[in-house]
Order: sequence, then C-alpha cells, then structure tokens
Amino acid sequence: MPRRRGLILVLLGLVLALGTGALVFLLLQNAAPTTPPDAVQNQPTAVPVKRLPVASRLLEAGTIISTSDIAVQDFPIDTPAVGTITDTTQLVGEQVLAAIQEGEVFRGTALRGASGGPLSNSISPARVVIAFPAGDLLSQTSVITPGDRVDLLLTLDVVDATGIGGETRSGKSTNFTVQNINVLQVVRGQVTEQNPNPAPSALLLELQPSDAVRVKFVKDNGGVIDFALRSRLDTEEFDVEAYNLDNLRDDFGFTAPRSNVNPTPQ
Repeated sequence: MPRRRGLILVLLGLVLALGTGALVFLLLQNAAPTTPPDAVQNQPTAVPVKRLPVASRLLEAGTIISTSDIAVQDFPIDTPAVGTITDTTQLVGEQVLAAIQEGEVFRGTALRGASGGPLSNSISPARVVIAFPAGDLLSQTSVITPGDRVDLLLTLDVVDATGIGGETRSGKSTNFTVQNINVLQVVRGQVTEQNPNPAPSALLLELQPSDAVRVKFVKDNGGVIDFALRSRLDTEEFDVEAYNLDNLRDDFGFTAPRSNVNPTPQ
C-alpha cells in the first residue's frame, strides 16, 4: 500500500512539472516581440513630405484649368518650390500657356494670369495694358477685382455750333465711352503694419490698342470720369444716348425758378 501511494505521488509530481513548463513556455511566447529586433532596426525612417497640386491629366496649351484638372501629390520636403504654385485656388480659371504633363507641378510661368509669373504672361494676344488712376469712389474701394469688366463714363463740357445764325450751344454731357474693359490687376500701395490693407491706387486695364488710345484721350481731356461695374455675363456694348441738361428737364420736369428771372437783353 505505501508503495502504491508513493507511485501516485511521483506521477502527480511529473504532471505538475509538465504543466508548469507548458505554462512558462506560453507566457514566454506571448511576451516575445512579434518583429525580430534586426527587422525593427532595418525599417527605413519616414521621409518628411509636402503636398503640391499637380496636373491630373495632360493639359494642352490653351486649356482653361478646372477643379477636375488638379490632383494633389506628395513630394519630398526639400523639393525645389521656386515658381511652383502651391495654392489650388490660384489655378482654377487660369489658361495653360505651354503643355503640362500628367503629374507635373504647376508653375506661374506656364499659366496666363497666375501669380508668380511676369505680368506679360497674363496679357491676351493683340491686347495691351495701361494703368488708369483709381480716382472715382468705385475704383478706390475693394469692389473692383481682377477679372471684372468695367465701362468708362465721362461727363464733359461740350460746345456745339448749330450753324443757324452762328448760334452755339454749350453745357455738360455724360455718356459711356469705352466699354467692357477687362481689369487685369488692381494696384495697391505697399502693405505696412499701420496700413495692412491699402486702398487701390490704379487699375491695370487690358484693351485693344485702338481702345487704349481712346481711354488715354478720355483721361487727358479732363472732365469727370467714373467706372461702371458690369456683369461678367454681359459682353455686348450698351447703346445709350448722351445725357445733358435738356434730357434732365424733359425726363423729370426740371424748370428754372420764377424768382430768378433775368431781363432779356435788348
């Protein structure tokens, strides 16, 4: 009997030893790293990147860029960015001057109207640009922006010879002069801490050469000049008659006061 009891105890000891070994093995397996140390050391360090807009397809010269033509791609942080456009809002609506390959970044020199390129890249063929002082209230505010279309109004002292008995007529007359002018750029003063948003000082107007001569004459001939802002959807010239004091009297019934009667010269 004692011999049997001893054998049972030995067997129980073996079972406990085997179970303990198995448990220790499982614990060591779970605690071991899933990736070998050598593999961790050999993993490449992440390279810092920056995201730049690129052409999502081949853009031929003359293409007007839309949002579907723009994709965003990662580039190494030290990629040269001189002349590269990073703001997608500057691209929509611009015209491609030279073909841009799919995946190529956008540069100001390859676009008409984009910031970063010379102003001459923004001028349409057979057009010239002149600077016109921002003298009226509309042009002195921030209402007029690049791409707007404006008309030039002029009030001028006019003298007409009727040819009847040598009679002449004189007075102020107002009318549209050059119409549907493209505002290429708004020129402002230098930004300073005291004046972070300087008022416009001039408008750069894109015109046909013949219209540029007319605008030049209007500016140099005196009178009161104002700009009228038109819808970008209106491209035709307005057919408007000149307006003077006679029209004002006829349209609104203006008359001279009776208390200001002067005797007729004999």
